[in-house]
Amino acid sequence: MPRVKLANGALRDQIKQELFDSYVQSAGEAPEGLKSFFTDVQGKAKHLTNMRQNQLLENQVSYLVQGIGFNSIVSAAANQKVLPLVVDHSDLKLVIGEKIYWEGALRTIAGNISQEGGELCQLGSHDSAKYSLAGQNSIAIPPLQSFKVEVSTQGMIAADAVLATPAADTQVIYRCSLLGLLRRPVQ
Repeated sequence: MPRVKLANGALRDQIKQELFDSYVQSAGEAPEGLKSFFTDVQGKAKHLTNMRQNQLLENQVSYLVQGIGFNSIVSAAANQKVLPLVVDHSDLKLVIGEKIYWEGALRTIAGNISQEGGELCQLGSHDSAKYSLAGQNSIAIPPLQSFKVEVSTQGMIAADAVLATPAADTQVIYRCSLLGLLRRPVQ
C-alpha cells in the first residue's frame, strides 16, 4: 500500500477508493426537487453507501477527488422514461464546506443512457459515468470538512413529471460517486 507524507509531516496510507452514496426514488415519488448525496448516510445498507458519517470523513482521514460519477439502472419497463427525463432536467453541484467546487448539467457527469431489450435502461457505467479532474484540478477534502453533492431536478412539464415518476411497486436507485484517493492513518 502506498504511503504519502503530508505537508505537516504526517504519514498516511493512500488507497484508490471510491466514496459513494445513493438516493432511492420510490414508487409514486415525483422527480423534481433537490436531492443530496453524502448527507444522510446513517442506517443505510452497505450497497447504498460506504460512508460512516453524514457529510464527513473520520478524524485524520482525507480524500483527493479526481473525478465525479453518477449512474443508475432501471429494470422495470414501466420506468423507461425516468432516466432520460431526470438527466435532461437536472444539474449537479459538488459542495465542500460552503464553496461550490463543481457545477454543471447532470449529463456531463452521467454520460450516456443505454437500453437493452424492453426492460433494462442504464445511465452511465463505472467508466463512462465520471467527470475527470486531472492533475492540479484534483480537489482535496481535508479531515472533518463537510461535503455533499446536490442534484436539482426542475422545469419538467406535467406530462414529463408523470413519466419520470416510478411506477407502483418499483423504485429507481441513483448512485453518486467521488473517485480518487483516500488518505488514512498508517496502520
